[in-house]
This record gives sequence, C-alpha cells and structure tokens, in this order.
Amino acid sequence: MPITETRIFLIRHGEAEGMKPGAFLGQTDLPLSAAGAETMKGVAETLSRMPIGRVYTSPLLRCVQSAAIVGEAFGLSPIAHEGF
Repeated sequence: MPITETRIFLIRHGEAEGMKPGAFLGQTDLPLSAAGAETMKGVAETLSRMPIGRVYTSPLLRCVQSAAIVGEAFGLSPIAHEGF
C-alpha cells in the first residue's frame, strides 16, 4: 500500500467588523471586514500553488466568509463543521 501525504493548513479568519487589533471574539458572530477580505485574498494567493482539496470552516460568519474566499481560488465550497 503506497504512503500518501496529507498537509493541513490552519488559517485564522480575517479581521471582523468592529474587531480591535489583537482581540479575540470567541463565539461572537460578526461578518468579515473589507480589510479581512483583502487579507484572505492574500492567503489564497499564497496557497495558490498548493494542491488544496477541501476547505473546512467553523460555522461562524467571519469564518465561512474567509473560507469562501480561499475556497473560491480552488473552485471549492467550504464545508462548515460545528466542531471548529
């Protein structure tokens, strides 16, 4: 049986609306800010040469929005999982 390699990239969501630098929002469900969306586009560009097969996300709005931006670069829809 051949050995296969799996890489997992853990990426924090982009900046959320009303979020102060360095703050953690916990379960507060805020949308992604314009700056956060731009950051996630940069993340997608950085990962563009990697073989990304799936994008998983927390169901929080800012996380889903971030994952959608990254997933779009690979033609993937994010998969929300309550455990994240």
